[in-house]
Amino acid sequence: MPAADLAVGDVVRVRPGERIPADGTVLDGGSDVDQASITGEPLPVDKTPGDEVWAGTANGTGVLTVRVDRPAADAVIARIAALVEEASATKARTQLFIEKVEQRYSMGVVAATLAVFGVPQLFGEPLQEALLRAMTFMIVASPCAVVLSTMPPLLSAIATASRHGVLVRSAVVLEQLGATTSVALDKTGTLTDGTPAVVGVRALPGIGDEELLRIAAAAEASSEHPIGRAV
Repeated sequence: MPAADLAVGDVVRVRPGERIPADGTVLDGGSDVDQASITGEPLPVDKTPGDEVWAGTANGTGVLTVRVDRPAADAVIARIAALVEEASATKARTQLFIEKVEQRYSMGVVAATLAVFGVPQLFGEPLQEALLRAMTFMIVASPCAVVLSTMPPLLSAIATASRHGVLVRSAVVLEQLGATTSVALDKTGTLTDGTPAVVGVRALPGIGDEELLRIAAAAEASSEHPIGRAV
């Protein structure tokens, strides 16, 4: 059954390793849920009856019975996607300024092109050379290049940031980023990879560091826990 067809009040069972299909409340069971796609936190969160779970997050090793509390369109992940779309629709100040002067600029280019074409002929320049010069000027001064100089780079930046886990809520933010001198970061993982990594091994006497790491890696080989995968 597609997740989009789930209605408020439906009860679904989420098996180990499956994605939770809708925002809801755990009715029965217990498991660790990977919420990195929503919160950015690398470690899974234990869920028990009464806890809230979100669509798109990954169930861990247990079985959960979940009551659907919100339709797919109102899910947290859907609202995040809507924010990205809204960011793509916003306009930076530079773009607004260009759109404001675009019409006048276009009229000026047309007038200048006619002047480049007509004035030389008054002094006896051949028609073909005057036409070639006028067409060259119009291509170089085309208003299309000015209009396209702002929006495509901003849209590309927003899409690239989204693919790397950065949510940009407005194109204005990207424009202001160049003048930013100070940044406040709210939690671990904002600048880091967001996943645990083994940076050192300290073994007790009687066993080497490498041997201990090999034993631990063998024990965690089939684990889906972030720390187990790091080992």
